[in-house]
Amino acid sequence: MIFRPVLTVLENLESNGLFDRESLIHRMCLQFSYLPIINNQLKEVCFIWNTHSIRKQKVGDIVPGIPNVLHSNPEIVGAQNYLNEDIADIQQLKDICSNNFLQIDEHFVNVASSILQTLNLPDPDHLSDMSDCKHMFIVLKEAFESLV
Repeated sequence: MIFRPVLTVLENLESNGLFDRESLIHRMCLQFSYLPIINNQLKEVCFIWNTHSIRKQKVGDIVPGIPNVLHSNPEIVGAQNYLNEDIADIQQLKDICSNNFLQIDEHFVNVASSILQTLNLPDPDHLSDMSDCKHMFIVLKEAFESLV
């Protein structure tokens, strides 16, 4: 799955003395550099899972079909839609999900973005490779440590 490569990168950074779990600067730089690619990979896994076909099984009670279709149209397999949409609850959940638990400080994001712009490095949302994330992490970590 996608977590093993991320954990391997983290373990390598730590074992090579490039990442200190106790350092707030290190953790923020790591999150800023790696979180966008991790989120993109998670979205890709969700898309692939939700659009794959589940074959009919000889044994068990597994419903065949495509997860997205089964969720949206349960009646096609003789199930009932038990969805009770409470708009206020849905909005509250959206608010919770959009505010990450470990949201990066806005000031940090502004400074990190300025550093990237000065060095002609891309925004982390445009990275597609873990090695690019590693390079960005190291550059940002060193830049922030030189400011402190």
